[in-house]
Amino acid sequence: MVLRARTANLERTYTAAEFEELAEFNERYELIEGRLVEKPMPKYEHGYISRLLLRAYDRFDMEEKIGVMLAEVSVRVRDNYTPTPDLSFWTTERKPARKISIAPTPNLAIEIQSEGQAVKDLYAKASEYLRAGVELVWVIEPAKTLVTVFRQGQDNPTIVQSDGELDGYELIPGFKLKVADLFD
Repeated sequence: MVLRARTANLERTYTAAEFEELAEFNERYELIEGRLVEKPMPKYEHGYISRLLLRAYDRFDMEEKIGVMLAEVSVRVRDNYTPTPDLSFWTTERKPARKISIAPTPNLAIEIQSEGQAVKDLYAKASEYLRAGVELVWVIEPAKTLVTVFRQGQDNPTIVQSDGELDGYELIPGFKLKVADLFD
């Protein structure tokens, strides 16, 4: 077994550029308020929900005319805030270059709550995404079979229960997905 030496000091703060140079950048870390935060390893249900969302979008926009949805891409929100949403969507006009390490802020960020992960932390991320200009954020809570939807310009999030459906609104016109389909 090969153990890799850590190069980062977990107590100090980093910029996005410094984070990108660390060995930890290629591991399961996010830069949150300048600090390295280990992202929980997703379990099967988490991965399955992610796959369902990707497949639903791919079926809806097979040729990526509206945009592109990707899993686990680090995005630059601020110079000291580089999270890795579980899924991110960029419109065609804002589609990132393929060779970059940290993508620009997405149009849609999707966070799926992992086992042991506090939903308040995901809501805090949603607020940061909105402050950075993300138009739409979905926070998926598998244990409660619901999705909390945050929209730019909306004062309070909307909770969509398992009998409701997700909507792409103006961002992904015509995209709809029954929430129950994520949890069946």
